[in-house]
Amino acid sequence: MLRHAAGHMLANEGTDTRLIQAFLGHRDIRHTAHYTAIASKRLAGVRVR
Repeated sequence: MLRHAAGHMLANEGTDTRLIQAFLGHRDIRHTAHYTAIASKRLAGVRVR
């Protein structure tokens, strides 16, 4: 659970996907892409004032 939360936190902060992949120990970038896809959806819902 903590590892999963860390992945989301890093993605939300804009950390490079390859760095997140190395940090989480993913061999396949598709597993890491899950975190960045969620971060992108959250960002799309943010309004600029």
